Amino acid sequence: KTDMKVVIIKNYRELSSKAAQLITEQIIKKRNSVLSLATGSTPNGMYKELIRLNQEGKVDFSEVITFNLDEYYGLSLELTVEVIADGIHIHPIVLKILTKIKEGEKVVLITDAMRAAGLKEGTYDLGGQEVIVAKGQSRLKDGTLAGSVLTMDKAVKNMVNKIGIQLPKAIQMASFNPARSIGVDDKKGSLEPGKDADIVILNKNLETELTIVAGKIVYRRKQI
Repeated sequence: KTDMKVVIIKNYRELSSKAAQLITEQIIKKRNSVLSLATGSTPNGMYKELIRLNQEGKVDFSEVITFNLDEYYGLSLELTVEVIADGIHIHPIVLKILTKIKEGEKVVLITDAMRAAGLKEGTYDLGGQEVIVAKGQSRLKDGTLAGSVLTMDKAVKNMVNKIGIQLPKAIQMASFNPARSIGVDDKKGSLEPGKDADIVILNKNLETELTIVAGKIVYRRKQI
């Protein structure tokens, strides 16, 4: 049994605001909500209201799933998108289109990595669920993706080698862009005087050779 609430609002602006409010409340309650919206037309007012709420930091669309829904509600060029660049979660062609639209300035590389990242293939636990890691993928027994085993250096490498992004831009997506998106670019995200000495050195194969956190070496692949 499903309870249905019918709301009739004649004023378009008020209707747009109410619809955006209901969607926002649902996303806050459950970040990975499945939204299905039958509008019969293009809900420009609601779209603009959702963009405004996002820009004010009141709602985040990054984990929302859509079903039979006009997906342009999250397509504003001003929105920053987070992508798992493992070639599994997002098809390379989609990534190419995305980076062209966003021009790299609004793209943030993430890993969504689980505890098996960097470890050998096998069976691991994720929130009480058995996860099978094989061929660079982490899946439940039924084949459902369960996080990833992607590391950030591999994400950068994939963006360069598989998507064709220039290395400086790919590094920006992994460093400055995420720092800016959470408001810490005054301390992190680039090598400048006064900023935290967090540094990653890659070799010619774009593999991590050295990691420095707060000026201290915390990882070294080999003597360099």
